Amino acid sequence: MEVTNIHEAKTHFSKLVERAEAGEEIVIGKAGKPVAKLVPYTEKKFVRKPGGMKIEFAPDYDSILVDKEIEALFYGEPIEPPARHARPVVVDRSKQSPLRKRASSHR
Repeated sequence: MEVTNIHEAKTHFSKLVERAEAGEEIVIGKAGKPVAKLVPYTEKKFVRKPGGMKIEFAPDYDSILVDKEIEALFYGEPIEPPARHARPVVVDRSKQSPLRKRASSHR
């Protein structure tokens, strides 16, 4: 096994890549000891196997009790906004804290 030192690998990197592309494995070493290997890249082909995944469904997955918001999103219907609490229009200043009364009277 031939070990190429790091300095030589940096100097001749493109040539080493060409050699690796041709199928050769290049070992790169530091102080004579192997530390890395430059190998040709190969794509792994994934072969799908039907039925290879086990899926369990909840017992009520096809229940007619579907969330209305999800149903509206699925069918493109407008969603009603959630009801808001009515806010009082008039603020009763007599129920203001004593500290706030003092602060507002100095203005």
